[in-house]
Amino acid sequence: NAADKNLSTAEATPENKTDVPFRKDTDTYYLDSENGDDSNDGKSRRSAWKSLYKIGKLKLHPGDKVLLKRGCEFNEMFLINESSGSEKQRIVISTYGKGEKPKIVAPDNSKQGVQIRNCEYITIEDLDIKNHGSNPDLRERMGLNIHLDDYGEAYGIEIKGIDVHDVNGVLWKREGAGSAIGFTIKNVNGLNRFNGVLIEGCTIRRCARNGIVFGGNFQRQKWFPHLNVVIRENLLEEVPGDGILVGQCDGALVEYNAMRDCPDAWGGRHNAAAGMWPWSSDNTIIQFNEVSGQKSTWDGQGFDADYNNIRTTIRYNYS
Repeated sequence: NAADKNLSTAEATPENKTDVPFRKDTDTYYLDSENGDDSNDGKSRRSAWKSLYKIGKLKLHPGDKVLLKRGCEFNEMFLINESSGSEKQRIVISTYGKGEKPKIVAPDNSKQGVQIRNCEYITIEDLDIKNHGSNPDLRERMGLNIHLDDYGEAYGIEIKGIDVHDVNGVLWKREGAGSAIGFTIKNVNGLNRFNGVLIEGCTIRRCARNGIVFGGNFQRQKWFPHLNVVIRENLLEEVPGDGILVGQCDGALVEYNAMRDCPDAWGGRHNAAAGMWPWSSDNTIIQFNEVSGQKSTWDGQGFDADYNNIRTTIRYNYS
């Protein structure tokens, strides 16, 4: 299995993306939902844009920044699309000013509060995301979605200090279950994966069904796992389903996370869930985490080494 995995990974290794020229003239865009104006150029605090949709129409480049004003609330979906930084010059989505984290409140029937689509070498940090719709049966509702659509291999995704809460996604795993933070891929013409993911210092509260979830190519004959995934120091509260699901990864590290106060959303009906676990992943390390209050009627454990995994290490955890 190890030999087959290494062979298939080597054969699918993408082109080198590190030789990107250093950009001296980078752009910083400012968003202010209270005092901004979409007729401005968005290039300074005084000439900030009002609406997030202005960013979705841009293609950001290495070294560019998008800054949302603290204390503001944006009642729209936030899209960062087809934008790639570089190893030396990341794209940064962050904040400016003083006060609470900028709030992104998704419109009714929106599948995502924030979507990062076909991007790499990008950091998104210090945002507050809510996606609570009138239709609780909307499939695959997420707070933050990182998605690849026939992209290939995407490097360097950082998610830091994000608060995701009140996502009322579908509760049933095979019926389009929702999640707070979801990594998804769409393969049509080739294989897609993430290489280099850091999820650190985030807070997830009252999100259904799941907390942090990775999806990918689970079949060994199409083995193309996500690489260099680190999930560290995150807090999950009132999440009824799977807390951290390491799907289709090789070498993922899950450490210093806590999941607690899980509600009983099933009403006695069977629904499989566990706190933190790999599925179709190799060389996963799960250590120094805490899980309590998992109330699922099927599985229901704090930690689990599930299907199609090789060399899973679960150590030094508390449940």
